[in-house]
Amino acid sequence: TEKEILLECCDAWDCAQNSNFSPQWISSTDPCSGGWYGVTCVNQAVTHIHLSASGLRGPMPAALGNLSNLEYLYLYQNSLTGTIPAALGNLSNLQELDLYKNSLTGKVPQSLGNLGKIQLLDLSSNSLTGEIPLSLGTLPTVREIYLDENSLTSEIPESLGNLGQLLYLNLSSNLAIVGTIPASFANLTSLLTLDLSYNSLQGIVPNIFANARGIKTFILSGNSFYGAFPFESLN
Repeated sequence: TEKEILLECCDAWDCAQNSNFSPQWISSTDPCSGGWYGVTCVNQAVTHIHLSASGLRGPMPAALGNLSNLEYLYLYQNSLTGTIPAALGNLSNLQELDLYKNSLTGKVPQSLGNLGKIQLLDLSSNSLTGEIPLSLGTLPTVREIYLDENSLTSEIPESLGNLGQLLYLNLSSNLAIVGTIPASFANLTSLLTLDLSYNSLQGIVPNIFANARGIKTFILSGNSFYGAFPFESLN
């Protein structure tokens, strides 16, 4: 049940020692009965978990991936550790996932590419490593992706150029993202902000702006680009 899943999270995060969660989260009441800190329900189903800056410590239980009605998961500005559970990719109704500023490690799960309704994906300011998953390029509704301030080490996938609804993309301050800016970024026609600063990118800056007429911010500092910038394509 949803209550059992939330209580499993409570155990993992040592809620009994956190005044925000007492007494509702450690009582026998139903989470949709009202009064559960950070939990919102619609039609007796948990749809929102908003526990930002709540003093959470410990891992993210894989059981979170069984909250099938969940639409918003905000756990930013805590001290969560361990990896991001691959099971989060099961959250077919999830619209916003915000894990900003924790101490999460390991890889970005490929399974996040299954989040068919996601609009906001913020994994910034953690200690994530490895590649940027190709699967993120299959998210049909995503508008904002923030992977900045981690330790990602791959090239930027060409598949990200498939994200026609994308408005904001921040991959800055990973230091070891390598290669060039994908030519497929010319397909990001809705893009407003692109921040690739402080990585290990190189090469010529491609003309990717001809179709992105609304772009407002484009940051490339702290890389090794050369050649002329394609100013003529900016509106």
